[in-house]
Amino acid sequence: MRKYRSLAAAFAVASLCLAPADASADFSLLGSFGLSNPPGGATGTDIAVDRAGNVYALRGTWIQKYDPMGVLITTFGGPATFPEPGPYPEPPSDVAVDGSGDVYVAHPPTNRVIKFAPDGTVLARLGRNGGDGTAGNGPGEFDHPTNVALDAQGNLFVRDQPAFRLEAPDTPSPRIQKLSPAGVQLASVEELQAGELAVTATGDLVQRQFSYWTQIVRRDAATLAVVDRFTLPRSSPEPPPRSYELDSCCGVAVVGDTLWVGRDSGHQVEQYALDGRLLYACGTVEPPGFEYRAGAIAAGPRNTLYTVQDDLVQVMGDGPTPCDSQRPRIGRAGLSKTRFRASSWRTLRRIYVYYTLSEQATVSARLLQRRSGRLVRGICRRPSRSNRGRRACARPPRTRARLSGLPGYPQPNGYPLVRGLWRSAPPPGRYFLILIATDRSGKRSDAVVLRLRLLR
Repeated sequence: MRKYRSLAAAFAVASLCLAPADASADFSLLGSFGLSNPPGGATGTDIAVDRAGNVYALRGTWIQKYDPMGVLITTFGGPATFPEPGPYPEPPSDVAVDGSGDVYVAHPPTNRVIKFAPDGTVLARLGRNGGDGTAGNGPGEFDHPTNVALDAQGNLFVRDQPAFRLEAPDTPSPRIQKLSPAGVQLASVEELQAGELAVTATGDLVQRQFSYWTQIVRRDAATLAVVDRFTLPRSSPEPPPRSYELDSCCGVAVVGDTLWVGRDSGHQVEQYALDGRLLYACGTVEPPGFEYRAGAIAAGPRNTLYTVQDDLVQVMGDGPTPCDSQRPRIGRAGLSKTRFRASSWRTLRRIYVYYTLSEQATVSARLLQRRSGRLVRGICRRPSRSNRGRRACARPPRTRARLSGLPGYPQPNGYPLVRGLWRSAPPPGRYFLILIATDRSGKRSDAVVLRLRLLR
């Protein structure tokens, strides 16, 4: 079995014996382990964690069970349990674990959810006619189920996405069902753009919803009616080039009373309050640096968070984050334009700065005006006839301005610079815009210098 990083015994104690902590506490990387290759080979697509800290990794048609130390215990499932009919094979898409350790796996092509015992024994096949593989739209029936989640009482939430069929052009709408442990439908709601599912401590359902920008929707535990929704910040300042290229968000999990979101494109994990307030964000914007590999995420015992991407599982828990142990970094910084006419105040109001951050921080901006000069005996002096032939240099700035409090997250249109930088139209000339990020622990980033020119 290939290992990316060995786990020490202290990690097992930390991951299982963490005292309940404030939900907004910092998270740190406790450890990681590599996943072994199942028969036929596959990459990790989803994970679930039981109360004992055992990890169930869904890899192709196989489910692998690992103990908290990352040791493979058993492998079950396979092509015999999850046949892939048709010319386009489709493996299981989601896995969840209930309080007793039973495992639920959604298999879209056979229109059923299969329930396993902790040792891998098949306990039930949920779906139409006892899970015979046919699609259905009645209570407790599924048509291409894609996502599953469980609450503390063992109620099962299933989201299905009916596939278009030529023989049945009137394809039913996608929906989310809530089923009791006995398989009785408790609630159902049509949902066209649902994605990953998670359940809060009070039983409310949290779903990722596809739209032009990714939204998080919270639904009532009893009726599945929408209680609240909020839009995730964009993972990059630039909008996608095409409308179908959605802002990347690969997983949601509820840990304590907060929501965690994993983004694959930015290698970031983000912590939100259930009302949509961003509490913390950590990851990388440009290598090198610490990366949270967040292809899929799952909540673990004692307020731990598990992430998986490809063959690597990482575990995070309470403590100082790796982001807090290093200085913040500013990446992909730039201006909407670099040349403006100083006489047009309306034009100056359209100057925007863009940047990305390795973590949440406050960015201060200083505007320095560059003055030309001549290098005389190591000193940059004002140009004159006597030093006309000397090498050109930049003299110390003549004017300064400072702008603080820029949010530590990319915005769709960047940040306007006029607010706080200039009270009136500045004089023409060449300017330097210096950005410095300060994180919540007081560490400061290296300065990023942007050039700006104001014409007459």
